[in-house]
Amino acid sequence: MMGKTHFAFGLLIALLLYKFSSFPITIITGIFLLAGALFPDIDHGTSFFGKKTKILSMIFKHRGFIHSVFMLIIMDLLIWLIKTDIYCIAAFSIGFISHMILDFLNPNGLKPFFIGKKIKGNLKAGEWPDLVLFSCFLFIIIFLVLF
Repeated sequence: MMGKTHFAFGLLIALLLYKFSSFPITIITGIFLLAGALFPDIDHGTSFFGKKTKILSMIFKHRGFIHSVFMLIIMDLLIWLIKTDIYCIAAFSIGFISHMILDFLNPNGLKPFFIGKKIKGNLKAGEWPDLVLFSCFLFIIIFLVLF
């Protein structure tokens, strides 16, 4: 999926958590959740984070190690070392997993444990199904904000 779809899905999850759970969505945890939703594409040179760290797209294959549960664990440990707030770690993890879920829908798919079976679907990034998904997320976000 495109970055805007990953961002919208992360924002939707943050709003759902804010409205319907006791998970403390604050500005900080919201930023961590949205960062997690965008982070895995750091291995793609044209992504939000990838533009700032082009070297990573030369080192890592897109939808490879960085899109794995192992990278999520590494990032969670780094966040814990920098900011020991468990809610920030959980928010980043929720965002990261939301990214992986959307990438499972793509024909290229991904291997969540870096090895083993690839999980894949039929929705191509940047084509009309991606736009429909983004539009649905946006509609629900607007609804949640207004009501």
